[in-house]
Amino acid sequence: MQSRIQLGYTLGLVGAGLGVLAGIVQWAFGDEIPEWTGNKLHPVQLGMITILLSLLAAACVTYLARSGDASGWRRGAAILLIGAAAGICFTTVGRLWYVPGPLLLVAAAYLAQSRGG
Repeated sequence: MQSRIQLGYTLGLVGAGLGVLAGIVQWAFGDEIPEWTGNKLHPVQLGMITILLSLLAAACVTYLARSGDASGWRRGAAILLIGAAAGICFTTVGRLWYVPGPLLLVAAAYLAQSRGG
């Protein structure tokens, strides 16, 4: 059980870190590499949204990993927030999200399966 939590935590933090990086790239270079960033009209705003959602996902991953015995609505909300952040960011940074998104979704699945107690 502990190995699932550790794997979910590691994948989640890597995914969130890469998500922050993707947001920074969208924010700074979105107009210059539109084929990689989804050819968005507002790359600065979408980059900032991606950064914030990635940080939110990192906070939720950390909460789930550190409180392995969490149950109830807090646990469900944290898992839902990771999934929502991963899903929303598929629309904000284009191809740059092809690695962080799946990592966050897999991390959420591992952390959801590992009920502590």
